[in-house]
Amino acid sequence: RRSAGKLTIAGYRAAGGIHGAGAATAERTWDSLDAAEQAAARRILLRLVQVGETTRDVRRRATRAELLAGIDDTGTARATERALESLAAARLVTLDANAVEISHEALLEAWPRLRTWIDDNRAENVLRQRLEADAQAWDDQGRDSSLLYRGARLESAMRLSEDEHAVQPTPVARAFLAASARTARRSRWIRRGGVALVCVLALIAATAAAIAIDQRNEAEYQQLVSASDNLLTTDPSLAAQLALIAHRERPDDPVVNGRLLAMQHAPLATPLRGHSAAVYLGKFRPDGKVLATASEDRTVQLWRLPDDGDPVRLGEPLTGHRGWVGVALFTPDGRTLATAGEDGTIRLWDVRDPEHAKQLGEPLDGHHGIVYMIHFSPDGKLMASAHGDGSVRIWDVSDPAHPRWRQDLTGHTRAVRSVAFSADGSLLASGSDDHDARLWRVRDGRLSALGGPLRGASDKVHATVFSPDGETLAVGVEDGTVQLWDVRDPSKPEPIGGPLSGHEGLVWELSFSPDGRILASASSDGTARLWNVARPERAGPLGRPLAAASGIVYAVEFSPDGEHLLTASEDGITRLWALPPRLLPAHADGVASVAVSPDGGLLATGGADQAAQLWRVGPDRRPRPVGPSLAGPRGVVGHLQFDPSGTLLAVGSDDEQLQLWRVADPGSPEPVGRPLEGSSGYFSRDGKVLV
Repeated sequence: RRSAGKLTIAGYRAAGGIHGAGAATAERTWDSLDAAEQAAARRILLRLVQVGETTRDVRRRATRAELLAGIDDTGTARATERALESLAAARLVTLDANAVEISHEALLEAWPRLRTWIDDNRAENVLRQRLEADAQAWDDQGRDSSLLYRGARLESAMRLSEDEHAVQPTPVARAFLAASARTARRSRWIRRGGVALVCVLALIAATAAAIAIDQRNEAEYQQLVSASDNLLTTDPSLAAQLALIAHRERPDDPVVNGRLLAMQHAPLATPLRGHSAAVYLGKFRPDGKVLATASEDRTVQLWRLPDDGDPVRLGEPLTGHRGWVGVALFTPDGRTLATAGEDGTIRLWDVRDPEHAKQLGEPLDGHHGIVYMIHFSPDGKLMASAHGDGSVRIWDVSDPAHPRWRQDLTGHTRAVRSVAFSADGSLLASGSDDHDARLWRVRDGRLSALGGPLRGASDKVHATVFSPDGETLAVGVEDGTVQLWDVRDPSKPEPIGGPLSGHEGLVWELSFSPDGRILASASSDGTARLWNVARPERAGPLGRPLAAASGIVYAVEFSPDGEHLLTASEDGITRLWALPPRLLPAHADGVASVAVSPDGGLLATGGADQAAQLWRVGPDRRPRPVGPSLAGPRGVVGHLQFDPSGTLLAVGSDDEQLQLWRVADPGSPEPVGRPLEGSSGYFSRDGKVLV
């Protein structure tokens, strides 16, 4: 996107040489195997590849159990183990205690034999991957029969499982197929009995015209279902709309009902099309009613986000920059918009009437190279800009019509990619191509370096963002990882655990949800990921990655209400994802207990993370966290009960402690007295006695 690095001819040849050496090693290893081991090696390697339908093929991790799936005889199992050890010895695959993966992504392209296997078996591998994903969804939802395969879909999957030369599905997928086949047989028996009766009655009234109409309707219906299936990964919102139309036509169709059941737990996206090239950034106005998008096409587009209906473009695109625009950011009061990018200038716009935005004064040109990022202090008086020459510039924008340079921050040795103020405005973080993030103290409108750099990143730092409470700093790195830092004492920042990994490409941007419980990351691997950071020391992935239609995901941003997530992509489309309620993490280690207040307006959850949490339930029946966690227990919170008035909550844990909390004001819960002995307690009907 915006890299100053160059690939030399020598480097290019060296890369080709490495690929050639890898292919030669792979071929020698293949030649050293006997026939049974070669067949096993082929199955292993294809199992370790995620074949893309509209995206590139990538490697995937698998367990040993998956690699042995479908192998019944001892000889084949032993050949598989020998082949696996040979591949590992040649460093073609990497083994650990539980998992196996291809050692390097490049092998997928560099080794012609593997490339041929992938291409020759693409259709069956895509079918197997779909089968395994649908089987896992069936297993996750209690093996709901409405999710089973039927008709042509079942026949195709059965042919795959019966092909002895194909990579065999996982045990869960085989169980899924067996259940589908049993259900299909039962359906056939029922249909045969019904058809016999229908035939007797239909002989009188059936006509060729009626049959033709039925066939036409069936073909149209199957087209509708097929289109919904095909759009599920590229345009899930349209896929859901088509599935809903199919459901209205045939409300008793279990296949469509199962699809709708699965879709209600998945984020759905609304695409915003208005740019002719990649969209590099998207930012909400603080009130969440207007959105700005910055693009490679040298323009910025403003959008209105109505409460009901699709986003609407406001006015003409903002123009004037002489290169791509990578930044479009509102001031905290929402009255001014700052834009910047490749031409090294910063432009301020009056957007009080977003449909008729006006540029304020002349562009700010500090001749410091590309402006990669901008951020405003919470009070809107300071603006920090990250520059390609390694500097951070601080501007006084208390009067946006007459901005003034205030100071330059130096310390980075290469381009600065990111700047971010903390929520209280006391800190500024910066990230650079020099592999470092730095903290700066803000005092009386002046900034000064705070200690040395935050080391630990093994590559360029592209993103820095503070959590809403200011206690955690997230750093996104070019190697595809995200590192969390404890900055409660900013003079002594400490890394929190190891890096969060999962992306296959560099991390472009990060965003915390308004409640600080979820972190979103955007990557060049074409996905955005969500991370549960309710307990940063136990952070982990949340749900499946959100995939763009094609290309890099450059930006990610939570809406101010936390109910939507924006992604901006290389394909020129900005997407607004509606996040389902299940993506709101309650506890880091799972929920152990739940209680609802008598009036239904308050929900309490207890977890294995030794805490309870209050949630306010609004008219939309969607719970939202309120107030701080009710901390104190030293064990799993397995018991919760409200008193009849709903103003007291009993919290019991397996450390034999029962604490009463006053929750009349859920935003400021207060403990009542000392903990009582016991792990549970029940209020009398009048609320005066606790047993």
